[in-house]
Amino acid sequence: MVLLQLESSNWTCYNCRVNLIEGLFQAVFDSIFRVRVEWPARWASYSGLRQGLEASREHILARIGESTIDYSNLEQLRHIIGIEKWGQRRLRVALGEPLLRDNHRDHIPFFLGQSGWVQLITEFKATREETILLLGVLEKARVDSVRIPHNNLGSLSVKGWLRYLLLHAEFESRKLRPIHEQVPNDW
Repeated sequence: MVLLQLESSNWTCYNCRVNLIEGLFQAVFDSIFRVRVEWPARWASYSGLRQGLEASREHILARIGESTIDYSNLEQLRHIIGIEKWGQRRLRVALGEPLLRDNHRDHIPFFLGQSGWVQLITEFKATREETILLLGVLEKARVDSVRIPHNNLGSLSVKGWLRYLLLHAEFESRKLRPIHEQVPNDW
């Protein structure tokens, strides 16, 4: 019995160390990513960010067009849209809306199946267009100095949030599996 407790205790300590290492790795990654977002955003113009968001939309739509329609890609596209909608909600804080302690999962659209793929593409286009329109409102409101908290990255500037949305969608869209890949039967 004592041996069993000792083994269990060692296992718990091992798990604690693994969790600590994973947590430290995530903190370092978040810090590096935050610098990658904020530093260039300092010198970015709203017109440059708008052009970046528009170009990114076209890159992502091209990737979507080359992607297979399967559960994994549906989930990936839902994730991209959920983050962008969550980011829009956070950006509206700079315009006076209250800060909600929500996360991107609260904003993920629920479309599944093959017909859901078309709906998600339409939803992505509308969501990105809404981000671009929101950028114009933020530019006119002159809220550059406002900082808004991100759940992992700390507080970001308005331009930092816009750059984050651009980079996140670009990065995550690269995870979409192309048509020529073997499609698992996960439907």
